[in-house]
Amino acid sequence: MATNPRVFLEVGIDGASAGRIEIELFADVVPKTAENFRCLCTGEKGRGESGKRLNLLGSRFHRIIPGFVCQGGDTTMGNGTGGESVYGHMFEDENFSLKHTEPGILSMANSGPNSNGSQFFISCQAAPHLDGKHVVFGKVVNGLEIVEAMEKCGGEDGAVAARVLVYDCGEVKRKGPEAKRARLANQGPTVHALHILRKHKDVKRPSSWRQAEIACSREEAADHLLGLRRQLGAGGEGDGLRARFEALAREHSDCKTAKRGGDLGPFERDMVQKPLAEAAFALPVGGLSEVVSTKLGEHLVLRVA
Repeated sequence: MATNPRVFLEVGIDGASAGRIEIELFADVVPKTAENFRCLCTGEKGRGESGKRLNLLGSRFHRIIPGFVCQGGDTTMGNGTGGESVYGHMFEDENFSLKHTEPGILSMANSGPNSNGSQFFISCQAAPHLDGKHVVFGKVVNGLEIVEAMEKCGGEDGAVAARVLVYDCGEVKRKGPEAKRARLANQGPTVHALHILRKHKDVKRPSSWRQAEIACSREEAADHLLGLRRQLGAGGEGDGLRARFEALAREHSDCKTAKRGGDLGPFERDMVQKPLAEAAFALPVGGLSEVVSTKLGEHLVLRVA
């Protein structure tokens, strides 16, 4: 008899790794639902119909209610309004044989019957009122203390006070025949970086939240970033560098990530523009880049993990 697959989620809270959650997927009871989540962890299905990667890497837990659930998996919108299954559509409720009996149960979040995508939740305690409405497909077997740490970041209304992200994810390697499923695309190296983007008049969309019409030249945008780089260097390195970088990003960056201090989250090489990826991967942790040019504009990059 085949052994149920196991996957892992490494969770980060406000830029620091909180640890790794290991999950058994109940493929023996809900094979289609379990396979959807396994593939979302490995990223082996590439991109979905939305054009976004079918991968939990870098996604956030957008809704956390202490004593109830930690919900994430919105791979398209990031706010609970999106998500996409590996089957290219919402899929049916496979069955309701398994119940929400204890903390650490994994179950599909949905918007009604037969509306399963990529969103899921981890229960913080038994929730029998969800039985028959949400498909249970797994259970935390290691790392329940990480779920408890995540739980502390939430509120009664589900708002999350910290930035809780999936830093890494994949299938747990096993010995013997059961280990032969490939740990594919998303298991390459990742970095976590912040950036400040300055657009110029020659980019495709020379506007941003900061300025309705950007008229500066590429050289002027680069010079502005060089000034910020000198300002950051004058303050020294260490823990304070990130805080100073985030403050400057909020004020100066033309990217929508400005509101979160320029945080790009964890990413692989093919998830961002090539010059930006090359710069980030070449930096040591805590390293600050020179000015980097992409089709989007000029960038300054700080690697944080």
